[in-house]
Amino acid sequence: MTNRTFTPLEQTISLIKQRAAESQLDPGNTSQYVISKLAMNNNGVQFLEFAQDSASVSDEVMPYILQAKLEANNIRIPKKKYFITQYYVRSISLTCEQFTRVLQDYSNEYFDELYIQRFGEYLSSKKPDDILSIRYVGCTSTSTPLKRQEEDNTSKKQKRRYNNMYNIIERHGLARNQVVYSFPLLEVKGQYGVFDDPNRQLIDETEQVLIHLFGRDMLMNSQPGGFYYPYSPSDDDRQSISNLNFDHARMHLTESPTPPTRPESHQEQIAMIYQQYRSELIRAQEGPVAKEVTDSYIQFLAESAIPRVDRLIHNGRHVPLAVFANDMTHADFRLKRNFFEGCRAGAASLTLLQHILDTKSFSGISFLDLWVTRYIQNNLQSLHISTAASVLERLRPLTMVTCGYGPAAVAFSNFHGSHSLDESEYGSIIGEPILVNYDAAFNYETEPDGAEPLDELWTVIVPHFDMGNLNYGSIHPQLFRLAFFCWVRSLLLADCCISLLERNNINVRPGSRAFGQLLIEELHNRELKSDIPQKLKETRTVVQEWRRSDATGMYIYNNSNDKGRRTRRLRKAILRKDYIAGYDLFSEAGKVGGKLGYKAHSERYGYTDDNTDHRKLQLRILLRYNDGILRKTRSFNIDKDRFKRWFMKLPAKTNIYQALIRLIQAEHHSPMGNLEPAQVQYLKVQCKQPEGFDDDTWMLDPDLVSEALRKRASIMWTAGTTPAKREANKRNLITRLNNEGKKAVKYFTQVPINILANGRARIRVELDGEEKAEPDGMWIIGSGANVKGKYILDYDPNICTTALIIKDLQGSPVKVQDNYILIADQWFLGNSRDKYFRTFVNTVQLFGQELRPIIKEESERSVAFSGERMIQLFMEEYCSENELIVSTSQTPQDNIPTFQSLMDECLQIKGTNFEKEIWNHWMTMPTGYA
Repeated sequence: MTNRTFTPLEQTISLIKQRAAESQLDPGNTSQYVISKLAMNNNGVQFLEFAQDSASVSDEVMPYILQAKLEANNIRIPKKKYFITQYYVRSISLTCEQFTRVLQDYSNEYFDELYIQRFGEYLSSKKPDDILSIRYVGCTSTSTPLKRQEEDNTSKKQKRRYNNMYNIIERHGLARNQVVYSFPLLEVKGQYGVFDDPNRQLIDETEQVLIHLFGRDMLMNSQPGGFYYPYSPSDDDRQSISNLNFDHARMHLTESPTPPTRPESHQEQIAMIYQQYRSELIRAQEGPVAKEVTDSYIQFLAESAIPRVDRLIHNGRHVPLAVFANDMTHADFRLKRNFFEGCRAGAASLTLLQHILDTKSFSGISFLDLWVTRYIQNNLQSLHISTAASVLERLRPLTMVTCGYGPAAVAFSNFHGSHSLDESEYGSIIGEPILVNYDAAFNYETEPDGAEPLDELWTVIVPHFDMGNLNYGSIHPQLFRLAFFCWVRSLLLADCCISLLERNNINVRPGSRAFGQLLIEELHNRELKSDIPQKLKETRTVVQEWRRSDATGMYIYNNSNDKGRRTRRLRKAILRKDYIAGYDLFSEAGKVGGKLGYKAHSERYGYTDDNTDHRKLQLRILLRYNDGILRKTRSFNIDKDRFKRWFMKLPAKTNIYQALIRLIQAEHHSPMGNLEPAQVQYLKVQCKQPEGFDDDTWMLDPDLVSEALRKRASIMWTAGTTPAKREANKRNLITRLNNEGKKAVKYFTQVPINILANGRARIRVELDGEEKAEPDGMWIIGSGANVKGKYILDYDPNICTTALIIKDLQGSPVKVQDNYILIADQWFLGNSRDKYFRTFVNTVQLFGQELRPIIKEESERSVAFSGERMIQLFMEEYCSENELIVSTSQTPQDNIPTFQSLMDECLQIKGTNFEKEIWNHWMTMPTGYA
């Protein structure tokens, strides 16, 4: 028997399927369908060679191989009775040398390590003058390929890999030769991104096949293609759940053969809750928000909460499973569309549910959002929390899925704020069953010690990460895998719930704390038959590490020994509004509804009173809120009585929150917690210390660190997206600069300055506990440059490690005659050795940099630099015995030497290295800038 030889086209299809599998996709027969369409006039050899190295195939050869058509005009497609989805590829031809420079800039500005690494390895195998085609594959059904190109290339809002890469290519002046080709043979009747389109699967899979034909590593696409993601669990993961019984959950969540009866009374009661919510909005003078809560919208919310009467069990008193999410998409809001009926996150969740329950038949789960309008405002958070709690009190869910940090934090806080769950804890509880109470009416202040919330309003939650994460970024397959295991555990918990209610031998009341505890115990007993807990934990860890590396670049940061590189990574993380390592786990806490900052904590707990009943009340409130900071306090976890005694003995007027942080510091013997030196440096220099702290203990608390980073990010992102927004941000920034510009600075980082007409700026520095300044200020630039007004003085090692740089109010470096405005180390040493230079040295060391040897050598001399000494050397060398005639011009005249040439000779013999450098600098500086 001989081995069969596969044809080139069969090898191409196999390669595409292999690549798709790495993206956790299974395009099925669409791979063969697409390839057979494109290869009708091809023998297959070129096709295979193209798939193996598409970037090396030129734009002259590629259209011939793939039957592509050059798009030469932007004529709109005539309106038809139906939509047509067109597929296209954009292409820019560069030499390897050019793209290497582009990739270097991309690496410096964005965190996309795996893509950069793979393309870097590919480039290393090429010659500098080899031509590469950098491409992007896409499709459209409502526009044209050229129109989509124009929209993407001019968009200032999009921050995808394509937009970021294109902007850098354009900055290098290399984007002019971009061309667009379409694939007429692949057009599909139907509309891209429409959930109920009959050809949705073919439309999505065609794009996926094209992307994996070109190869994701060679494209500017960040995602694997398709609007909806048909995740398919591995055989091993399917095997893990094969011994688990989901019969009760399956029966409950699949369609009944007869049309269900609507639960009118329950929906009417929920509608009344949302009507009351609308009245509260009007009372709070939130007219624009209230206007969106129409009667029809209220009816939609009520139907989402109880979609069918048979969702209620146990004599119509409970729902076994509900989903508590953060907010809905704009499309879902506009269309009044349920989560599972169209948005990508909902479609992905539905796919997972169908895989687990092994059925395509599915009817809606009870569903509610924390934020039910498009307006997410901090002042409305308590209203939305209480409204959600009222709806849940009507539903009485026995198990609940929370989607995203906000709902998890609210549930974990028992619907009293959202402060009991730290951002740093959130990632570790994904997929873990937790018992919570939703009795929002229970008063933390007035209820006496020992009182408990209603024992009928307990439920077991399973936190999921926000499935909206699957809409952005490179969509790591492990994200889907984690979501899969979270839904496995959630459905298994719901199955346990229904199973328990069908037994006649349980003596605990559904909705009670005891019932919830029994549910969790039953779940763990069921899971003994599988390795789900272990796999969930492993996947959660993988996703946490990936989020730190792929999304924020912190894997490189944590493992790099290059201090300068680590600091640059950290600065870029802040620019991108990412969190530093250890604080970014799945979190969306940057949105309203996340953790509270120092001010809010202080307002909640306040300051302690001495020897009063109010001190006991403060302790009671603190314990009931169960703030995450308590779980970090060893004495609280080991001996609560001892902790209570410590609290009661606090001196009068002590800030409670600050006292807790300092207690943790004392117990852990580390004021910096898990922060690394470079992180501490960044927080010290770039971020504002919270009010009420006179030391660095605030860095121990992730809340305060995240709040400081968010404030820092808001300052650095002042550019805005429109001229009006930029101007408004600029005015706000100037106000802040006017306030902060009056303060002495310890480091030259993001220092607000006002450059006067003489090219100088007045700056005060703090050294040895004293404020110091030069009488004439700091020289910035010569008056001839005509640079004056509000600017930022900054130290940016990414640009220059030996000088300060001037930036505009948007944080962009200012240029004069194509040169940066730099205040060099030599100026500080030569003109302000004991003031500005010392501050400059502190700044350089803070960023892990070092002084130049020549600067270090001069700074260690006992005698300070002086231009008079240079003149004295000149006079002693040439004028001590005879008169000397020199030319002040740089051009010798009639054998008369120039002053510059003689000074050059003098300094070469008698001058210091620093004096030589200063003299050369003076001689080369443009007129009017010195």
